[in-house]
Amino acid sequence: MALLSALLAAISQIYFVSRPLAGLLITVGVLWAAPFMGLAMLVGAFTGVLIAQALKFNPTLQAEGCYGFNGALIGLALALFAPIGPWVLIASCILGGFSCLIYALWNKYIKIPCYTLPFNLLILPWLYWNGQRLADEVPNNYEFSLSAIGQVIFLPDTVPAALVCAALLLAGIGMLGWAFVGA
Repeated sequence: MALLSALLAAISQIYFVSRPLAGLLITVGVLWAAPFMGLAMLVGAFTGVLIAQALKFNPTLQAEGCYGFNGALIGLALALFAPIGPWVLIASCILGGFSCLIYALWNKYIKIPCYTLPFNLLILPWLYWNGQRLADEVPNNYEFSLSAIGQVIFLPDTVPAALVCAALLLAGIGMLGWAFVGA
């Protein structure tokens, strides 16, 4: 049960929320709009969470989902920017594990938050090498702030965005308010 809780907390950490129910809402939203992206997100996050548990990293950070959220982002990005296939899931697993290790080492030796640095270190070079640009691939025709909130997980669709808003509301009305201000 702790593993599932950490997995869902990792997914909710994409939005700086550490609540398993929020992670479940976000997961349902991603699976609703893009099932393969949802699967890749789960694979990347699960690998990070599993490695953190196996190597007995900081239990508080494990429970908060800190070791898996970069893996979740990696899975989302790979599923969006690469052709659908089994190699995306394999890469999500491998890079999700590396992102956990980078996060753990950074947290141990640097002592300042690294947030999405592992995601950026592992995905941006690959995007550059493949000639991908975020602005070329992420849809830009959303019409209101709700869709902009979903863009964080590369999904401007209404259903995932509404579920993300519900997840943010679990952290408080202020968190949801700041999301709308940012959007």
